[in-house]
Amino acid sequence: RFRADKPGVHVGYVHVKTDRDRMVVPVEVEVLQGGLHPSPKELDFGILTSPEEHRTIPISLFNSGHDPVALNGVSFGNSDNNMTAIFPREAVIPPGGTAQDLVKLVFFGTKPGPASGRIMLTTNHSNAGISVVDVQYQAMVLHGGVGYERRHVSFVVPATNTSHTSHALDMFSGSSKGPANTSRTVTFTNFFKVPLVLRSAAMETCTDVLTVETSALDVIAQPSEQWPSLDLHLSAKHALQTLELPHICLLKLGTNASTHHIPVPLYTGRLHLTAPIGSLPPSCSRPATAEAPVAKPKEPEEPRAALLPDTLPHVFAVDAAFDQWSETPATEKMLPAPLEDHRGPLLDAAGKCQGSADDTRNGKVGLVLDFHALGAGHLRSRSFNVTNLNPVPVNITFHSPHDEVLGFRLVSQHLHPGAGSALQEISQETAASAGGGGGGVGATPNGTSSSSTTPRAGASVAAPKGAANRDRKRNRSGKRKGKVTRSLESLGLGKTALTRQGEFTVLPAHSAEFELYVRALAPGRGGGRALVVRDAAVMSTPVDRIPIQVAYSVLNGELALATPSIELSRSHAHQSLVMSSTFAREVRVSEVQSERGHWIQAQEAAASIGASSTVANIVFQPRPVCNNAFRCMSRWAQEVVRILDTPNPYDVASASTMRYLDAASARPGGIDGTRV
Repeated sequence: RFRADKPGVHVGYVHVKTDRDRMVVPVEVEVLQGGLHPSPKELDFGILTSPEEHRTIPISLFNSGHDPVALNGVSFGNSDNNMTAIFPREAVIPPGGTAQDLVKLVFFGTKPGPASGRIMLTTNHSNAGISVVDVQYQAMVLHGGVGYERRHVSFVVPATNTSHTSHALDMFSGSSKGPANTSRTVTFTNFFKVPLVLRSAAMETCTDVLTVETSALDVIAQPSEQWPSLDLHLSAKHALQTLELPHICLLKLGTNASTHHIPVPLYTGRLHLTAPIGSLPPSCSRPATAEAPVAKPKEPEEPRAALLPDTLPHVFAVDAAFDQWSETPATEKMLPAPLEDHRGPLLDAAGKCQGSADDTRNGKVGLVLDFHALGAGHLRSRSFNVTNLNPVPVNITFHSPHDEVLGFRLVSQHLHPGAGSALQEISQETAASAGGGGGGVGATPNGTSSSSTTPRAGASVAAPKGAANRDRKRNRSGKRKGKVTRSLESLGLGKTALTRQGEFTVLPAHSAEFELYVRALAPGRGGGRALVVRDAAVMSTPVDRIPIQVAYSVLNGELALATPSIELSRSHAHQSLVMSSTFAREVRVSEVQSERGHWIQAQEAAASIGASSTVANIVFQPRPVCNNAFRCMSRWAQEVVRILDTPNPYDVASASTMRYLDAASARPGGIDGTRV
């Protein structure tokens, strides 16, 4: 039992006597006076090597008194601009309690040089002598970095079943003589203003895949000088078996002044394709269950293929029964089941859906876009994303040789949210080397190494190198000039041009969204059967050839207006919209909508269209929405003049009212977006 009369450190010994021996146990007890006590009492922020670098150390407070104590504020004895304190307002520590990590102190490496001082924690303690708690700190800011060529620490791991093996690695390693090198020689440069000693060099991750050999340990490098080279050895077999490629490993370099983590990307150069659920076949978008197992792939019969018309050798038709949920045939040759992929939303472009082997594509089915049921001659688009998780830009070439495919267009290119911080940093360097435009850049043998010698976050910077070659034909959006066949403006879809053959560049850590436009076959072709356009579009990369297949079924028939125009006026404020259908199947009305909803209302009158049906009631109701009477009268008068005095009433009634018609047989989706 110990009882202290005054605070301080009490030291003593306890003598223990037994029947065999004597023992002496030293005892040291620290008695705290009432008030707050910080932990730790001294802070060491270490060495910071970049203006963007910062380090955070939390402080916990213990209240040894009998009364609760509140923390009122935090101040710095020497007004250090590199220091920032974060703490909750009016925080109260109860008697005998500890507030863990109550104050967080952040030190920024903005100003070079040594830094030290006192941090004062002000409380509301009644004793003025202990109302302020002092914490000492020290730090060293040494701007600089370790330079290297990023391409020297990047490895291309050959992917299986690549189709362009003759030039598969041109873009990534600068060699087309086979698999990527399994060894890299890396030279690091001291960009600090003081001499550095290299203490250690080892892989922090991927230790079973990458090994390091160097004779540079304990070698001093003067400012702007290099250490002896370091060798990285890759086991491609282990990388394919144990890692989810692409993957970024970390090489840890330790010096007498700093520690650096060097990203070592391992990648295949392959891209990933994704598409919305509505763009995929049902067997790809609906997972199989135990009650409804996915059918095994079934090969089409050769005699049936021989009966296909000679004018459309790239199209084959399948006779199959339609279930109650889908217009798509049950054959798994055309619509195979999806591959189970552990990368979440990203699916490998080499096998979007698993199906039977296809000798003409080295076993690859590619991406299958389901356009569902289309009326003869109707147009529809489907979107898909091409994601690049490689540390280098990837050039892709699209080619669409078939008449059903009107073309495709690049919608946008944006940073992929699933990309890691290291890959995003590489992407920023790539954009900077392209002039800051953020557009596409050509992939060069230099990969993504930067030409900057300015230290950045982590103090690991790329050494200077020549500027990357830029393709003059590529614009700032990442799109190159291609063969433009027609424009969407002529199809009523805007001014963006469609192309059937073009080249694009997808930046590292970016996802590019494309749209593919398809027009159904002319009436009389297909006969309502499901059609597949093989190789409707082909996407080629330096390491892969990815076919994009198009699946749809043709419904023959037409929808027609009984009257060419509808005239609305005060005396004829209600008119009926009558339409006729020549489709053999039931045509359901899924939506009747007016773009001028404040003035013209389209009220659905029938759920389906027969030989002649009243589809909707068009009602003219001038109900202005405004803030005052003058604006109400002005807008009402202008709208009435526009409607009543227009030289062509058809432009008002038909152009302002769109009928979205569902022409599928018992299909909830149907012919989505069909307009008349």
